[in-house]
Amino acid sequence: MLSHFFILSSRGDTLIFRDYRGDGVKGTTDIFYRKIKSDKESLPPIFNVDGVNFIFIKRNGLYFVCTTKFNISPAFAVEVLTRVSDLCKDYCGVLDEQSIKCNFPLIYELLDEVLDLGYVQVTSTENLKAYVCNRPEVVTTSEEPLWQCTGRTVYGTDKMSLPSTAANKPVVLPKMGTRGNKREVFLDLLERLTVLIGTNGNILRSEIDGCIQMKNFVVGYPEVKIALSEDFFVGKSDVVSRVDSVAVRLDNCTFHESVDLSNFETTRTLVVSPPEGEFIVMKYRLSEAPQSSLPFTLIAFVDENEDSKILEVVLKLRCNVPSSSCANNIVVKLPVPKSTDSVSHNITSGTQTGEFKSSEKAWYWNIKKLQGGSEISASVKVHMSEKRKSARKEVGPISLEFEIPMHICSGLQIRYVRVQDREKTHNPFRWVRYITHSDSYVIRI
Repeated sequence: MLSHFFILSSRGDTLIFRDYRGDGVKGTTDIFYRKIKSDKESLPPIFNVDGVNFIFIKRNGLYFVCTTKFNISPAFAVEVLTRVSDLCKDYCGVLDEQSIKCNFPLIYELLDEVLDLGYVQVTSTENLKAYVCNRPEVVTTSEEPLWQCTGRTVYGTDKMSLPSTAANKPVVLPKMGTRGNKREVFLDLLERLTVLIGTNGNILRSEIDGCIQMKNFVVGYPEVKIALSEDFFVGKSDVVSRVDSVAVRLDNCTFHESVDLSNFETTRTLVVSPPEGEFIVMKYRLSEAPQSSLPFTLIAFVDENEDSKILEVVLKLRCNVPSSSCANNIVVKLPVPKSTDSVSHNITSGTQTGEFKSSEKAWYWNIKKLQGGSEISASVKVHMSEKRKSARKEVGPISLEFEIPMHICSGLQIRYVRVQDREKTHNPFRWVRYITHSDSYVIRI
């Protein structure tokens, strides 16, 4: 049973607060935020302060927190917070501070249905629609087109695209004056890379964690068929090792409870009866990604003059994805010696910037966009206050953050998506998007 539930912004502002039992201490939001700011690097998702258990998760810069004095299951509490955050996204369309502020009556109504005296009642997006009366206030943003239509043409065109925020709409009809929901299904194939490259260029670790995420706006549990790559194998058996090198191999995969796997082994087709809202259809993992699939190659040269307080570092970054794709929002972090006073750099102008953060003793190379197959370089001079023998060893390791739309490193593809609407009013739209993110991409120098 839960005593308090609240949502805080990244600045500590209280956006939502509910006291369910009246047995909590005063100022729980302040206690939580002070604890977060004082110990944010190592703070676990569950901690205790003066006999009060705090459980929290962080989503899009927002803290979802609950408190209790009872010894409840930590996994249960985290699952409740996760479901509440999912409900906020399903009903508001997008999960951020502005959306929470604009839709606070709706969120309070959801909380009253989800929790009664601190006990969980219902967390299903579809079941709650019968009890929620408030309508969402849609918050819109603008981004580059990333969604592409599959299996359908309009007005003679072969392809269509939508903004990447197209799926950021509520599952219920918004307030009057805004357009109603289309009957659409959005699919995201997302992958996160964990890569560690040694000083000699050998790959020490290369892992891929991926998922197929669906957001469904078709009522009545439609039947959705998702056809994956035919050359798709799961496991590390001898059969997998003998197949063609272009085959997609995954270590393991798990599926949502609504997925029918009857035809998965023969046709690699998933048959889904999706609930309304957002959920993960499939999770998969690859522990040894092939070297050819890595999206970036970074080479670093460090020149150290024994009689000088200056270190010169030259970085060469190559994007290995196909020329038809590009990487966005690339951030290269170069740690520098502790005695560094300033850093000067020479980089190409335009979409690139360099910044030295003295508090972190690191130089950041920000690249807005890098086309596949292209290579760029940066020359960095590190000015130190004193000459230290260990200065060279304090340079690095280099880490990368990036996003690559419409590209997947594992090679897994969605061949087609078919939706059978049980009401048979019309064929719903289907949209597919591929995105690769960096989880931890580190190069030792």
